[in-house]
Amino acid sequence: MVALWLDKTETGFPNERVSEINCPALIVRGDQDHLFSRKSVFEVAKCIDNAALLNIPFAGHVAYEDQLELFFITLKQFLNEQ
Repeated sequence: MVALWLDKTETGFPNERVSEINCPALIVRGDQDHLFSRKSVFEVAKCIDNAALLNIPFAGHVAYEDQLELFFITLKQFLNEQ
């Protein structure tokens, strides 16, 4: 999986195809995520129309487990606005 994310070729993930996502998307990242950098998450969010970004403080790669209450509050608001 790590090799897939680090693949910089045209077939790597994420690649330009993320811009083809045409529905509202909530991109979630833990502030201490060692696999998905701040720079990367902002680049992905910028490519998707109607993307919202949630950077959860004091959370790692599995942010929704580390800060479950904050995640659910934000998810509920995101879904209500769609």
